[in-house]
Parts: sequence; C-alpha cells; structure tokens
Amino acid sequence: MTARAAEAVLAAVAAAWDVSAAALASRRRGSARTSSARQAAMLLLREAGLSTPEIGDVFGRDHSTAVHGLRRARARRASEPAETARFAAAAASLAAARRPADALDDALGDALAALDALGRRLDEAAAALDEAVTALAAAGPERRRP
Repeated sequence: MTARAAEAVLAAVAAAWDVSAAALASRRRGSARTSSARQAAMLLLREAGLSTPEIGDVFGRDHSTAVHGLRRARARRASEPAETARFAAAAASLAAARRPADALDDALGDALAALDALGRRLDEAAAALDEAVTALAAAGPERRRP
C-alpha cells in the first residue's frame, strides 16, 4: 500500500468519525472519539494488507499499539451498531475513491498492451525489411531497379 492509499484511509475514517485526519496521525491520544477513529483506521489498513509494524509506522507508534488498536476496533465493530455504520461509511468512501484509480489503471494497462503489440509489429516489419534488403543485396546489381 502506498502512502497515498494510507492517506485515503485516514481521510475516509476522519470523515466517517467526524475528526480531523491530522488528529488521527497525531502522537497525542486525543479524545475517545479520536482514539476510536484511529483504531478503526488501523483495522482498515490491516484489512488492506498492511502488517502491524507498517500500521504502527503510519501512526508513529509501535506494532504492539497497532495490535491493541486492532483488537479494540474489531470488538467495537462487532458490538456497537454506530461503529458498524461508521466502518461501512468509511469502506464505501474508500471503494468510491478507488473506482476512478482502478479505471485509470485499467486504461493504462490497455494502452501499454497496445504499445507492446505495436512494438512487436514494428519489429516484425523491420525484420521483413532487413530480409528484403539482404535478398536484394545478394541478388547483385542486375536485380536492382535503375
């Protein structure tokens, strides 16, 4: 996951929990709402594939803090309907933000495939031209056009 993707998770969680992204990344504990939002962001980052040391790095904390945050966030998501709704809102926001990026990735992949195919055709044409020049040179001057 890139730093930009981690920032997108922080922004989505900040919006869903109504806290600032700066407060989420802050070294200060903040309010209970901020701590809850930070732990939720840790869980979303974990679900996106980050390891606990990487999650700790995002927040400037130790991996054991990330482990604790993950445990707390999972428990709250399972037991509190308001937290479940916030998680759903943050996940939906992330999914919506990924769609244009995915479309761009697909378009770039298609363009690269087309360029690769064009490169192969140019290589084939160059090889055919080389064969023609070699054959013409081997035929001698009598086969050349005046």
